[in-house]
Amino acid sequence: MQLYCEANPLVAEDCGKIAIMRGPIMYCVEAEDNADLHIFDMTVVRNPQYEQKLGDINGMPMMFVQGEAAVRSTDGWADDLYRSGSSKFTKVSFTAIPYFAWANREAGDMSVWLKKEIVIP
Repeated sequence: MQLYCEANPLVAEDCGKIAIMRGPIMYCVEAEDNADLHIFDMTVVRNPQYEQKLGDINGMPMMFVQGEAAVRSTDGWADDLYRSGSSKFTKVSFTAIPYFAWANREAGDMSVWLKKEIVIP
């Protein structure tokens, strides 16, 4: 089952990004569930495999989605604004929650649209 949709490339802010959907439910990634990740720098891995699990937010049961992404290492950047070379990435797991349930716990970052690793044939 495919659990994502792609943004129209004419929507500049979301170009090259995907949103996770399960049926009619749109999902988001919140800092609360992904404390060790910088969610705006996450890149969902190519051909993502998602796992669904039952969770709860404030006592309300709901389906969470877990997937894999890559995040850029911040090692060696210090206070540099630019540097030569390429960044190193690490594969991590992330958790997405139903969009309707966001902002019901701690304050923090949230994103619906996530960068997706591309494949050039």
